[in-house]
Amino acid sequence: MIKDGDIEPAFEIFNTFKDRVHQQLDYAEKILQKEFDYSKNDSIEINREKEPWPADEKAAEALWYKRVKSDAINLKLTGKKWDDIVETLTKRYNNYRKAVDQYNSEDVFQQFMNAYTESIDPHTNYFSPITSDNFRINMSLSLEGIGAQLRTEDDYTKVVEIIPGGPAYKSGLLHPDDKIVGVAQGDDGEMEDVIGWRITDVVQLIRGKKGTIVRLLIIPADGGPNAVPHEIKLVRDKVKLEEQAAKDSVLDLNESKKEFKIGIIDVPAFYSDYEAQQRGDKDYKSTTRDVRRLLEQLKKDKVDGVIIDLRNNGGGSLQEAVQM
Repeated sequence: MIKDGDIEPAFEIFNTFKDRVHQQLDYAEKILQKEFDYSKNDSIEINREKEPWPADEKAAEALWYKRVKSDAINLKLTGKKWDDIVETLTKRYNNYRKAVDQYNSEDVFQQFMNAYTESIDPHTNYFSPITSDNFRINMSLSLEGIGAQLRTEDDYTKVVEIIPGGPAYKSGLLHPDDKIVGVAQGDDGEMEDVIGWRITDVVQLIRGKKGTIVRLLIIPADGGPNAVPHEIKLVRDKVKLEEQAAKDSVLDLNESKKEFKIGIIDVPAFYSDYEAQQRGDKDYKSTTRDVRRLLEQLKKDKVDGVIIDLRNNGGGSLQEAVQM
């Protein structure tokens, strides 16, 4: 079917999964209408990796009953009352529901193609357009946008951090904990409400080419719950993600009454700006070049030894990892 370009089964599988999620979450909410009898001796296997699938709907409901009861007991042990437990679990299960509902056709296609390619070669992946953009950003340590780290919190897109040197930082108009409730393009584009959107979709609206304008509708962090949203305008620019670049430091040690200087090079990721390299840009970023430069500096500092710190390195460019 893949060779013939027929991927309909992938969507049928996902839609069946989605139906089952809704079915079981509806049942979970039904269970919460009455408090549990905690005197009964029940048990549940949390790690179900080696457990069989439920044979039928009745078996699935029995499993979910125990799961919901286990969740409720864990909250009860923290001192929560039943009404608080119901509120917390209802919100948690609705978040599960929302996460599944927000999958689009591109997400399903990417999951399906990755399942296929990884069964052939664990290092082969299919990239959707947004995944490809994120990979390019991670490799080049730069993006074109406003320079803000975002996350989703209670249906809102919340600012986590302002990246130094970016448009948001230079403007002083956006701050950590501000909430973005609308995004518009250019000077007169229509403001699009983004409450309840996936963070990836909001980010796609905010990113854009250097020199273009994006307008944001903001609820300021210091305005309180009744704050009136106001609009800000930012000009997108190239933002450097320096926190992912290799960096050095020198550690002074005293061992057996002798002084030692140890150079430490922290390499949080393997990166290489392939596009800049192909353009012939002599200043393109790469792990190998940065580490070489840092080693030369540590030699000038006359260190007695060097430690390469890869503890938080999640990978990246295999070519750079091999060269380094």
